[in-house]
Amino acid sequence: MGITLAKILLISYFCLVLLLHSSYAPPFPGQGEPEPFHPSSYQVWITDLIQRPSLTFRCQSKDNDLGYHTLNFRQKYHWEFKLNFWGSTLFFCHFYWNGKQQVFDVFNGRKDHFTVINWVVKEDGFYKVVGKVNWEDKDLVKAYSWS
Repeated sequence: MGITLAKILLISYFCLVLLLHSSYAPPFPGQGEPEPFHPSSYQVWITDLIQRPSLTFRCQSKDNDLGYHTLNFRQKYHWEFKLNFWGSTLFFCHFYWNGKQQVFDVFNGRKDHFTVINWVVKEDGFYKVVGKVNWEDKDLVKAYSWS
């Protein structure tokens, strides 16, 4: 049972790829810039900009149920997580407010390539801001309306 040159090259290539992938560190952690490899963690933020009544929501993935949460005006909720090996991590939320509701993906590992995703909830719908922990109104992009 001999080791061929092809086997040695294949093992060397695999080790090099593994080493490069595991040693990659984002240049500015937490600032939300797109990453070529999986960064250490991702953040999703939900901010309530509705005066009254309170906003209620439940967020979950295939493996994690974050439970029900209630926010009042200007309150925020966030969580951090890592992508699964395949980069297909998906979180969705079901929002309830004033007899209305809406369900959508708040993070999709195959589409969202920023480490920080913000969802801002207003009376007329849901606004997305990517790549910023601290955002301004001019950064808001409407993504969904209430059903």
